[in-house]
Amino acid sequence: RRPLRRARVNHMSRVVRLLAAQAFVFGLSVSLLVIASSAIFLTAYGSRWLPLTFVAIALFGTLVAAWIARVVRHRPLPHVAILAESAVGVLFFGAWAVLTLWSGVWVSAPMLVLFPILLQVGFVFVGGQAGRLLDVQQIKIHFPRIVFGFAFGFLAGGLVAMPLLSLPGGANGLFLIAAIAQVAFVMLLAVTAGRFAERLCQVERAPHGLPRPPIHRLLSSRFVLLLITYQFLSA
Repeated sequence: RRPLRRARVNHMSRVVRLLAAQAFVFGLSVSLLVIASSAIFLTAYGSRWLPLTFVAIALFGTLVAAWIARVVRHRPLPHVAILAESAVGVLFFGAWAVLTLWSGVWVSAPMLVLFPILLQVGFVFVGGQAGRLLDVQQIKIHFPRIVFGFAFGFLAGGLVAMPLLSLPGGANGLFLIAAIAQVAFVMLLAVTAGRFAERLCQVERAPHGLPRPPIHRLLSSRFVLLLITYQFLSA
């Protein structure tokens, strides 16, 4: 019994360390993204166009959420996460190139729209892995440590950004650092998927022959309505 308990503790420690590392580079990446895109956008266009970015966030965020919900029914979560976060890294490298080579400040607008969407999607990926690798009791105890990794990464991004923003073109370089952090995020996703492939790489399909509940039945659930209300007020 003691070796079994030790094995479970070691498994849990490895999971928490990997997910906390993912959360750290994720927090570093999105903090640099929002600092750089906000600084460039507000300098170039001012605040009058800022509300339009929130409209774009709502529209594009709905499409991204629907795409992820559809894809994870057919593909393992780590594969979807690696694909999505790799695409984000390419976008960051592209934004840095546009700003550096062509001074295209317009790229700050889509990057600003991307920030809150990436924030939600990233936690779906990190939390989804935690839900598959840890039991309920372990999540209650250790998920705050994983979230602390994100908070620490977000703080590190702010500390890195402060001296760079005072340099000419310093905001451009933040996109490059964010892209490198994205590469690290993808690598950690791949490492986690490889170490825990048996539990992570299964596709959670609905039982055969069980129809999906209609939308009116979902909306009749008090729990679902409370979640929707919470999300609405939070947004």
